Amino acid sequence: MLTIRDIQVATGGNLVAVHAIDLDEQIGSVATDHRTVQPGDLFVALPGEQSDGHRYIPGAIENGARAILLSQLPEEPAPSGVAFVQVPGTVDALGQLGAYWRAKMPARVVGITGSVGKTSTKEVLAWVLSSAFVTHRSQKSHNNEIGLPLSLLSLRPEVQVAVLEMGGAYAMGEIEYLCSLARPDIGVVTNVGYAHIGRMGTLERIAETKSELVRCLPGNGLAVLNRDDPHVRKMADVAPCPVLWYGLDPDSRVSADEIVSDGLKGICFRLRIGGATYPNVKAPLLGRHSVHTVLATVAVAHAEGIADEQIIAAIRSLEPGLRLMVAPGVNGSTILDDTYNANPTSTLAALNLLADIEGRKVAVLGDMAELGDFAEEGHRRVGMRAAEVCDALHAVGPLSRHTAEAALQAGMPTSSVHVFASADEALIALRQTLGQNDTVLLKGSRVMGLDKLAAALSVPGGEHP
Repeated sequence: MLTIRDIQVATGGNLVAVHAIDLDEQIGSVATDHRTVQPGDLFVALPGEQSDGHRYIPGAIENGARAILLSQLPEEPAPSGVAFVQVPGTVDALGQLGAYWRAKMPARVVGITGSVGKTSTKEVLAWVLSSAFVTHRSQKSHNNEIGLPLSLLSLRPEVQVAVLEMGGAYAMGEIEYLCSLARPDIGVVTNVGYAHIGRMGTLERIAETKSELVRCLPGNGLAVLNRDDPHVRKMADVAPCPVLWYGLDPDSRVSADEIVSDGLKGICFRLRIGGATYPNVKAPLLGRHSVHTVLATVAVAHAEGIADEQIIAAIRSLEPGLRLMVAPGVNGSTILDDTYNANPTSTLAALNLLADIEGRKVAVLGDMAELGDFAEEGHRRVGMRAAEVCDALHAVGPLSRHTAEAALQAGMPTSSVHVFASADEALIALRQTLGQNDTVLLKGSRVMGLDKLAAALSVPGGEHP
């Protein structure tokens, strides 16, 4: 376990107010929210746009924090039994602390990046690897300069493999920095898409930042790349280590065909691993696009030496859903809550899933943020697909007017297309019009608040129709 001395050594910080403290005392967990601090924890006071963590140092101490990592000393002296470690910047210091602890841990690290599918791939891969190894995974979407160090700091000596999500696509060099902390042995790139294109400008720049994971792998590492994505395929040129291909391309080391989606029951496909073929592999994941999540998982698990049969058995035992949550809805409907975030690629994949489901299909689509100059075209592409799939379209937000216009131009009846300024307005209409056997997909960027709409349309404790 991390000690107070480790904190000082890793960060080069100045130890202040260490009355009645054993510097070799082990601390508990590392918290950046004072409300989650438990007795014996380290509290890291992070700066924030809305509120500075230094304001909550008294609350962290009240909850039992044993050490505080800070850049500004409070006016009140530290009480006896609490160590203050002062550093120039707490975000950088948190990264230094995560890198220090990672270097002490024996686990092999798998880093995952991509525009879409990072979290799903992380969850499925961790599940499968846990059938053979003591496995750790990053929690939630801890994939940035704050979340990744927290994931590293939760590593323990018994962990054999750590599966960590790496974000990026906000600026060049971000993933390179994360790699310097986590030192991944295996790098997985899922795809390159339009997420964050408003910040990065072009797909080529997004691909360049995602390729930082590949560039940072060691010579004895492994790059696991999606052969179906042309931008990812080019990353093999910068890999300093062997490449393992996965995808629908039959030249991939791990591939699939004969893919069938059975709606909310999952997918079935024929799997190929090297020269071996396995028919009728079933996975309780939603939508045909989920096969790439499975293939990336199989590729890593195969490279780590897990037997094919054990991999397939673990895939079949997966817990369904992941980010897309299925719940019973009002008036006998079924709610597909995919409101975590949205971009054109992920929204089109969600609509493709909706197309595989029987009954009346309703899409509630909110604005997709951070698309920059691609905003209108991206929303129009989604609208055209919605016209092919949906019986009713509810567009929420100013950008989603482009979605509605494209759906109408593609031939969707005017009576089936509805435009709302807010989720609250859409809720009133949906409660009045949803009925038995309706399946409702809700998808939009988090800023649109469609998660609250999904909760309002769901029936707690209800049964699926």
